[in-house]
Amino acid sequence: MKNNNTTSTNIFQQTTTIRIIAFWAFSEAFLGGILHGFQIPLSGLVLASIASLCITLIALANTSKGIILKATFTVIAIKFILSPYTPPMAYLAVLMQGLAGELFFIQRRFIKTSAFCLTLFSLMYSALQQLVTLTIIFGKNFWKALDVFLNNITQSFVSQQHYSLYIVIIYLLCYVLAGIFGGLFNIYLIEQFKQNKFPENFNNALALLNTTNTTNANTKQKKLKNSFIITGIILLCLLFVSYIPALQHKLLKGKILPIVVRGIFVILIWIYLLAPLFIKLISKWVQHYKKNNRSVIENILLLMPDVKKIVIASWQASKGLRLVKRIKNFIFNSLMLALYEKG
Repeated sequence: MKNNNTTSTNIFQQTTTIRIIAFWAFSEAFLGGILHGFQIPLSGLVLASIASLCITLIALANTSKGIILKATFTVIAIKFILSPYTPPMAYLAVLMQGLAGELFFIQRRFIKTSAFCLTLFSLMYSALQQLVTLTIIFGKNFWKALDVFLNNITQSFVSQQHYSLYIVIIYLLCYVLAGIFGGLFNIYLIEQFKQNKFPENFNNALALLNTTNTTNANTKQKKLKNSFIITGIILLCLLFVSYIPALQHKLLKGKILPIVVRGIFVILIWIYLLAPLFIKLISKWVQHYKKNNRSVIENILLLMPDVKKIVIASWQASKGLRLVKRIKNFIFNSLMLALYEKG
C-alpha cells in the first residue's frame, strides 16, 4: 500500500481512502446491476456486506473524525451522478449505513466488533425497510388478509394461525443469519488486509485486469415534468377520497379490493409525485455538494473505469469456484486490486 500524507488537512488526499470510497460508490451505482447480470442470488445481501466492509476499511485507513460521514455524502453524490434514477430509498439506505458506521467507529479500538455490528445493522435495516415499505403500500390489512387466505387453505389441518407473523419472523431470522455470516466474513477479510495477504487467484485477476477493455457509460438526466406533479396531486386526492367510509362501504365491500386499490394509489403517488420531488431535492443538494467538493468528485469519477475493470477481472478470475467461495474471492480480489493496483 502506498504511503499517505497523514498530516494533510484534506482527508480525501489519502490515496487509500479515496480508492475505497471509489469502490463503495461504484458498488452502489453499478455493482448491483452487474451482479444481477451475472445472476448472483441475494445480490442485495452482497451489496450491504460490501458497503459495511468499505466503511470499515475507511475507518482503518483514516482515523479523522467525520471521515465516514463525509465519505457517505460523497458516495451519495456519486451514486446520483452515475445513476440518477435510483429509487430514493436507496439513498436513505446509504445514509443510514454511513451514520451507523460513524457511530460504531467513534472508537477505533474495537474494529472487529464494530465491523460485525455494522454489517448486522446494515442487513437488518434492509430487511426492515422492505417490511415497512410493504406495510405503507398495502396497509396493515395486507397482513390480516394474508392470515385469512392462508388459514382458509390450512383450516382442514390446523387451527387459526398468525401466518403473517411467522413469515415475518422467518424473514428476519434469515437476515439475522446472513448478517452474522456477513459480519464474520468481513472480520476475516479485515484480518487479511491487515496482514497484507493476497487472495487466491490474485495474479490471475491482475493479468485479466491488464487486458480488460472498458467503455465509458453515458448517463442521461431528464427534467422533472409538471405533468408528473399534477398527476401525483390528483392521485393523492383520490387516495383520500377512497378512505371515505361511505365510499368504502358501497364500492369496496371486499377485503382484497381495498388493499389492491390502496397499493395502486400509493405506488402511483410515489412514482408521479413523491419520488420526483425527492429526486429534485437530491439533485439540488448534489449540485451544491459538487461545488464545495469538486476535486474529490472529479478524482473519484476518474477512477470509475478502473474500478469497473477491476470488478470484471476479479469475477472472471474466480470462475470455477463454488458460489460462496467465488463471492468471497471476488470481493477480496476486487478490494485488493482497488487498493494496491496503480491507476
